[in-house]
Amino acid sequence: MKAKNLIKMSFKEKIIEQLGKLDLIPKKHTPNKNHLFADYFELISLFSCDEVSQNDIIQEYKRENIKIHKLARGDSQIGSLASELDDKEELWADEIFSICNVRDDMLQQKYPFLITGKTIKLKDRLSDENKIYILLLLASNLNYFPDFQSFLTSDFEQVSFQSLKKFLPGNSIVKQLGKHSDLNGTAKEKIKELAGFMNIRMDEGEIDNNVQGNQERGLDLIGWIPFQDKIPNLVSILGQCACGNDWYKKQGETRRYENAYFRFYKNPPIHTMFIPYALGKSTTSFFQSDEVDCFLFERFRIMEYIGDTGFFNELQTKEIIDECIAYSFL
Repeated sequence: MKAKNLIKMSFKEKIIEQLGKLDLIPKKHTPNKNHLFADYFELISLFSCDEVSQNDIIQEYKRENIKIHKLARGDSQIGSLASELDDKEELWADEIFSICNVRDDMLQQKYPFLITGKTIKLKDRLSDENKIYILLLLASNLNYFPDFQSFLTSDFEQVSFQSLKKFLPGNSIVKQLGKHSDLNGTAKEKIKELAGFMNIRMDEGEIDNNVQGNQERGLDLIGWIPFQDKIPNLVSILGQCACGNDWYKKQGETRRYENAYFRFYKNPPIHTMFIPYALGKSTTSFFQSDEVDCFLFERFRIMEYIGDTGFFNELQTKEIIDECIAYSFL
């Protein structure tokens, strides 16, 4: 074995190695997931050293033989002439760009991209809030970053924790059960300690029979508003964090805490999902609205309740994001 292979790679070298393998192949989505196309527009912009036009992105899809004109809404009677297909492609790109414009309007200074006409560009100077947005963008696209997945999912929980703390009143108590938890011991011990903190009855048999090792069984975050009387009749939030495309399949995982492990007194908990995806599209509904079945914190809501960003400098993904910004290569 060569001597250089014995030298352990630094974290920065591992990041650069992953970026060297990065291939932003576009993916096809159904119209109810147009927000994922908007993510792709942003990813292309993140890794480009210059502004990216709608036509630049259309060409990325054409190289992969994705028929953009079939993705566009509009007149189903449109013909097949080249000029008509070009018009259809432009309409589709306009629609996706409009989603980016909504993001810009909603987040304002927190949005890390500049949109000018039909072009999008990463801002020259990025705040910590801008970089947290990029963290959420990367966490929504884990398949492009296999070597970063564990860091992104772990730090997404930390971002969600900070957002939930800011969302709840200042006297609230918020706990994590995963990697960053201040609860002690195994998952079983953490769950029992948590019940003690809340002064809530538990079913030890259910916990002992079903919880093993360090698997917290679907509960990543919990927050509640305490009373001085310590009676466990509380407003409480049970939070599950998920970054995968099938996040909606995990919405019921926290319910075992209500139905089996804990005995909430006279008031059920609020089951809550934290996802890095940007599902907001209007004042009345989400993208994938037919799959949302709980109180949801998606990208906009998480960003809305990011307060002090000092915690971000302690995350390993900060270095990943800084290298992504420096590694513009498209």
